[in-house]
Amino acid sequence: MPETRTDSEAIHQYEEGRANDTASTDDTRSGVEKRMWMTGRSSIYVDAFNLALDTVLEDEAHLFDQREQEVFNKWKSLTYESQYL
Repeated sequence: MPETRTDSEAIHQYEEGRANDTASTDDTRSGVEKRMWMTGRSSIYVDAFNLALDTVLEDEAHLFDQREQEVFNKWKSLTYESQYL
């Protein structure tokens, strides 16, 4: 497995790459791909969390009870700015 960089340069490269992204038409994902990247108003941490949550729920949703599912649904219904906070 290749080494994963986590330094500030890696974050800068991620943000630069996302700055050129366009909105996806794939509705199976949450806000990670649905919105356009906005420098200074987007966060690698929010994107990573949403991607991880979507990935887990895609295959392992049965591991969570109804109350936990409600929390995830409330999180997904928040605006990106609210998730960022």
